Amino acid sequence: MFGLSRRDRDWEQTLPEPYSALTSYGGSANNTWQERWNANVGFMRDENLATEKSHMAVMLTPRSKRMQYGLDLTRALTLRISETVTAQHGRFVVLQTETNDTAPARDEVYSLNGRYYKVSRDQFYANWEYINRGLAVEVIRVTVKDWRVSAEDGHLNAEATNQAMSLVADRLQARLDGHADGSR
Repeated sequence: MFGLSRRDRDWEQTLPEPYSALTSYGGSANNTWQERWNANVGFMRDENLATEKSHMAVMLTPRSKRMQYGLDLTRALTLRISETVTAQHGRFVVLQTETNDTAPARDEVYSLNGRYYKVSRDQFYANWEYINRGLAVEVIRVTVKDWRVSAEDGHLNAEATNQAMSLVADRLQARLDGHADGSR
């Protein structure tokens, strides 16, 4: 791994501007991110909001130039994959899970290490809608209450995975039967 971190920093310098956090905020801020950072819950200290190398970056609002660049790249890659699948006589479908806490229910400001980050559910969905525009998308709503593997691991646990895969199977079968809306 010789010089990889240096190359990564050098590459970051060529990217568009990342999200600019607020250095002060007069309102009430949500301290959840700071609490997670302090205890390093879910490897929170591996999240880098300054460079947008973070799972939370897709919720930051307003959308930064760097996020737009990433969305453009992701969209281009996804469209190319779809074209390749179609050329091979396949059907490309984007599967996206949604849980009860995929994004905050309302716009909020989170504090972390003396900075403030505005987060928006609308921005989260707008980013994914931008990437997926024109593609077949199946949003799989996971309703299992305790769906996480653990507080540190945000992947679907076995019960939630079983629920999601059952829904995926039903939806894909409906598509094969010619009912794109999942009805029969």
